[in-house]
Amino acid sequence: MTSEEEPSKKRKQNDDFHEKEGCKVKNPHVKTEPTSALCDLIETQDWKGASLRIESNPQDIYWVDTHNSNVLHHLCSSPWIPQEDLDEVIEKSVPAKIQIIRKIGKLYPEAATQQNKFGITPFHVASINYHLLIPVEILESLLEMVHDCLKKVHILKCVLPIDIRNHILPFINTPISVVSFRDEHGCTALYLAAQCIFCNIAPKGWFSRIWFLIQNSAEGAITDSQDDIHGGNPIHEVCRALRHSGFDFELPIDMSKVVPEKAFRSLDIEGNTPLHCATADECWFDLRQTMGPLDEANIVMVAQAYPEALEMRNVHGKTPLSTNTVTSRPELHRKLENILRESKNPVNVL
Repeated sequence: MTSEEEPSKKRKQNDDFHEKEGCKVKNPHVKTEPTSALCDLIETQDWKGASLRIESNPQDIYWVDTHNSNVLHHLCSSPWIPQEDLDEVIEKSVPAKIQIIRKIGKLYPEAATQQNKFGITPFHVASINYHLLIPVEILESLLEMVHDCLKKVHILKCVLPIDIRNHILPFINTPISVVSFRDEHGCTALYLAAQCIFCNIAPKGWFSRIWFLIQNSAEGAITDSQDDIHGGNPIHEVCRALRHSGFDFELPIDMSKVVPEKAFRSLDIEGNTPLHCATADECWFDLRQTMGPLDEANIVMVAQAYPEALEMRNVHGKTPLSTNTVTSRPELHRKLENILRESKNPVNVL
């Protein structure tokens, strides 16, 4: 079997499994097939061939697989790449991916907002791409497609007869921002991107991607709790990641200038605020061994965003000031105490 046939076989096996489970999804407006020539070129990373294919067979961009995932879903995912090869692969693939995204965007901007049967858009896939083969530049290109889609819808509303307009518009996703779309579990792209830090993967520039998503998300996508094991919001997940100095954060950044205060006041199912998450001792790595000066600066930044959290107790009776992470660091403990004293209603909880 040739290497070109392998992606098609693998995808066909996945499709057969889902058909047996009775969850095959048909898109009534786009022809659904197990594979397409364009998708095979993308999965084998033949970027030049994929670009030429779009020019010679533009109808291929309307293809969806049996999960209702389109070409962009596949473009925004990536195979496992060894760490030592990442820089070379990124250098070659990112400009080519951006070029293909723009070509698709000119013909079919709605592709960026299309949800598959799991409620996942290409933006979700790009946001949780663990290797950062999808950097901020590609997220920006996808967002441009969303804006083009909204312009297209506005034009349709203005120029089409009402009977045709009412028939076409329901089939076009028109969110304020695709960044706020939720999958079948109610999770946004921002939340999934923040959670991927728990896969023990530390890609360079991870926080740049998080920061981009925060800046382009509607308020509800930042502040609302998600339906997962923790029950917190995306800022809870970001703050959990802030504890580990092994990750390449471009911080400290004052999140309070962009993140609504409501997000810092939110509680997860154990009564934790984001500040509790930033200072917690319970984790799969030894915080006391890995935390450094930058991590302490991040904790101070979160405390300044919502000082009242310093006096709040979770279901275990812990305040952020009473965790070992804080009490074992006298200088950090002193800074947090000062923040509490300077807040409007200081309360001694020690």
